[in-house]
Formats: sequence, structure tokens, C-alpha cells
Amino acid sequence: MAGALFAMKCRAMRIGGVEASGDVEDIRRLGQEIGIADAASAIALVTAFYPAHRLEPKVQFGLEEIFAGPPETGP
Repeated sequence: MAGALFAMKCRAMRIGGVEASGDVEDIRRLGQEIGIADAASAIALVTAFYPAHRLEPKVQFGLEEIFAGPPETGP
């Protein structure tokens, strides 16, 4: 169930840069809960639920940015 929620949240990621999106923290948190540690694993999980040819570039680029390094910490 968490995998499906993760995939849906990724597909619904808002345009406007990952920093401006409220979805980023949700995606990071869900990814951590289900053991996603990198963009390739995140994309593989999304494409397990949705056809790869329907994966929008914003999703791929967003996931690459979100899982590129350590999560940002607040002030």
C-alpha cells in the first residue's frame, strides 16, 4: 500500500521546482519508510504501478533531485 501511495504522490508532483513543492517532504518520508534510497529505485517503483512511457519528465527529474543527496534539514 505504501508503494502505491509513493507512486501516486510522485506522479502528482507539482511543477515549480522541488523546493517549492509541498510534495517533496512526503515523497522523502514515504521513500524512507519503504526503503527507497536513490532515484533509480524510486523511478523503478513508480513504473511498477504506471507505464514507463507515461512517466512525465518532471517526475523523473524531480525524483533525481529529491534523492540526489541527503535530505535538507530545517533551520
